[in-house]
Amino acid sequence: MSEIEKSLAFNYGIGAFETMKIESGEITDLDLHMERLKHALEVIRLKQFSIEDIENEIQHKLVKNKLKDGIIKVVVNDMGINAFFRENIYKCENYKEGFTIALSEIPVLEKNIYRIKSTNYMIYYLEWLKAKESGFDEIIFFNTENSLSEGSKTNVFIVKDDTILTPDLKSGCLDGIMRKRILTDQKFPVIESRISLDELLSADAVFLTNAIMGVMPVKEIKGRKFDSVNHLWVKELIRIYSKRGNENG
Repeated sequence: MSEIEKSLAFNYGIGAFETMKIESGEITDLDLHMERLKHALEVIRLKQFSIEDIENEIQHKLVKNKLKDGIIKVVVNDMGINAFFRENIYKCENYKEGFTIALSEIPVLEKNIYRIKSTNYMIYYLEWLKAKESGFDEIIFFNTENSLSEGSKTNVFIVKDDTILTPDLKSGCLDGIMRKRILTDQKFPVIESRISLDELLSADAVFLTNAIMGVMPVKEIKGRKFDSVNHLWVKELIRIYSKRGNENG
């Protein structure tokens, strides 16, 4: 039997990945990404590669290709370690206009021990693709308890009165890198909470986060328009965490 025939990645989609932002030749929050990847590899029982092996492959890619700014994605499975580079697709105008969001009709599971950044990404990818083809920028999911969970590529935050709320990990959302940074930023009153559809649509502002975009304001969900781009807290979060949102477009 060949290696590919025996591969868990090829047969079952088992693998883990991290997508990281490169700025001035350095990877932002590399330690947090590697911590999460280490946990993912433990969950999928992939023991033949160490974090040192993965970091060496990433650094080799950075040096060999003289990468200064952009995105690097590292994928680890039983076939090996692969690192890929691409340009950052988020533009200054995205932050000035905000994203239009679709709602998925497919419920996701609440938190379970296998909730990692997995290469088994079919549902999220196909739902995102369907949303993009319909003119949306992102699609968000609710869980089987009808609570807000996450976007296909993002974590979701809402602003309500004097508090910023985001789904707790029990909702089934990924423990995102930017989510973690905002939750620990003591300049903002952020709490984890169960969030219903009604609470989402009645929010004062909504924004999305991930390690690449930073903080992205939302302008519309299900016909409900938000002035998130002008909300004081959202503007300040973009200033702190979204370099491209501060560029002149």
